[in-house]
Amino acid sequence: MMGDLPLDERDRLIGFEKTATIIGIRRNRFIEFEFTVGAPELTVELVMPLAAFREFCELNHVRTVTTKADVKKDYEQLIWREGRGRDTLLSR
Repeated sequence: MMGDLPLDERDRLIGFEKTATIIGIRRNRFIEFEFTVGAPELTVELVMPLAAFREFCELNHVRTVTTKADVKKDYEQLIWREGRGRDTLLSR
């Protein structure tokens, strides 16, 4: 598994800031986000279930942010429904 590899072998982009900007919650289940590596020109939009999103952020050392209050509220409600209380990934 990737988690068993040394950090420099599983994250070749370790020298770049990586962010996941949460832009929506789909069907009260999926996280819609923009993943950026280094510069805004290197951004892709992705959709994942909450568990996959958390694993993705952890494995890739991603700082998670949200820009809209309503999206943050929906995200926090999803975390609550999943039974894990407040999420520590969200930095703003």
